[in-house]
Amino acid sequence: MKNLKMLYAFICDDVRHELGGKMTYVGQTEVLQVQKFPVIFPKICVVYSCMGEKGKYKVSSRVTEKDSQSIVIQIPEHDIEIISLEQKIREVIQIHNLKIEKPGNYLVEVFYNGELLTDFYFNVALQALTTKNDNTFNIPIIMSSKN
Repeated sequence: MKNLKMLYAFICDDVRHELGGKMTYVGQTEVLQVQKFPVIFPKICVVYSCMGEKGKYKVSSRVTEKDSQSIVIQIPEHDIEIISLEQKIREVIQIHNLKIEKPGNYLVEVFYNGELLTDFYFNVALQALTTKNDNTFNIPIIMSSKN
């Protein structure tokens, strides 16, 4: 693989393209809390940025269960071109109707020319609801630990 450097990668609910080339990221997270399984996420965006040597690249990505490596979704391959060393590639991959069968860690992998460029995971967990004596609800934040 040509020398490529990953700058950042994450998931979020949506990406809005603003005037002047700006992007607004909505709902950036590492933990998706749900009320039951299986669950279908109407839309999740995988966002990443990289830079590197000039050239044409074939890019693909996938989401797998972290432990079993079974593929949840394979994103079709597409082409990009880096035309200068200063150019930063910023990609937004929209995944629609992502079905998650069970709680756990899910791995996002991004490949350039068939070689792994980066991977990161997100956690899908049951939303914990606890009641207090005054009949109000407390929804605690579920933190994930990176292995």
